[in-house]
Formats: sequence, C-alpha cells, structure tokens
Amino acid sequence: MPTNEEWGILFRYADTTSYTDDAPDNNYDKKIVGKFLKTTSGWGDGNGEDRYGFSALPGGKGNTDGSFSDFGAYWWSSSTCAYYRSIQHPWNAFWGSGGPSQLLSVRCVQDR
Repeated sequence: MPTNEEWGILFRYADTTSYTDDAPDNNYDKKIVGKFLKTTSGWGDGNGEDRYGFSALPGGKGNTDGSFSDFGAYWWSSSTCAYYRSIQHPWNAFWGSGGPSQLLSVRCVQDR
C-alpha cells in the first residue's frame, strides 16, 4: 500500500497546474487531480480523463455501523496515522483520516 507521502507525490504529479506550496503532502487538496485520475466512465456526469492510466472508480466507504456511504473513491495509506486519499464527484481530490474500523479500498504499489 502506498504511504501518505506517496499518495501526495501521485496527486502532485497528476496536477498539471503550477500548484506548489510548502505544506506537507498530506495537506494536498486540489480539484483538477480527480479529473485526471478518474476513469472516463462510471462516474455519471463527473467522469474523468484518466490521463495516467490510474483508472479510479467509485467504491464508496464503509462506516463503523456497517452501512456504506459517499459516492467516491477512498483508499487507505500505509502510514501509521489512519490517513486516506479520496476522489469524489465531480473532481475533488483530498486527504482525510479515519478510524481503523472504516471500510476503504486498498491500492497496491510495486516498489522498484
């Protein structure tokens, strides 16, 4: 699983605007990234461009009471503080934190 820092690197790479700041990667919050990482179908009227082959699909999130909510894509990071990354409708991309009992997707990466 990618670390929170690796998610930040991906989101900044996909952000083709001139966005820069001195904030740590986990503070990244930029709408254009969702557009570039989402699939071209499956999101209703909020489809993306899938410029990099990441092919993000909505999976929602599982809540601690067993219910599911939110039309979006949520992935855990492997960082010790329960950070997650999310892409939502229409193109928002952001980070958050949650409890370990939440049900979120996992995205695997291959170290080189």
